[in-house]
Amino acid sequence: MSKHLESLYQNLLNGKLPHNLSWSEAVEVVEHLGEVQPHGGDEFVFRLGSQRAFFKRPQTHDLGLEEVSRLRKFLKEARPDANKSGSPVEEPAQPSRMTVVIDHHAAAFLGLVCSLGSQPVFGSALKEE
Repeated sequence: MSKHLESLYQNLLNGKLPHNLSWSEAVEVVEHLGEVQPHGGDEFVFRLGSQRAFFKRPQTHDLGLEEVSRLRKFLKEARPDANKSGSPVEEPAQPSRMTVVIDHHAAAFLGLVCSLGSQPVFGSALKEE
């Protein structure tokens, strides 16, 4: 790994979140550690060991702060020393997706749908009056 990529990787894991992380740098880091595969359109699957996550290529050159935060979480969970508790690690059966529906006008949380395998799980609708 080049010094630049190593420095970027260490900052992603432990440092301050970079505000100007380009999509190409994120892909380069993940490709060096694992693999990146297209998943239709602008969506890609990042795989490191048994961990996988879906990331969408941003419309701009740089990743948004929320996506950089997701990438940090993904890298931390996929690190080889992240699961040294001695307990066996369960490999996920299928990647899961989450959809959050928010009414921005009323600023109310309306619902949550998680797809676990092929069965959607619906969260209860919460609304503060």
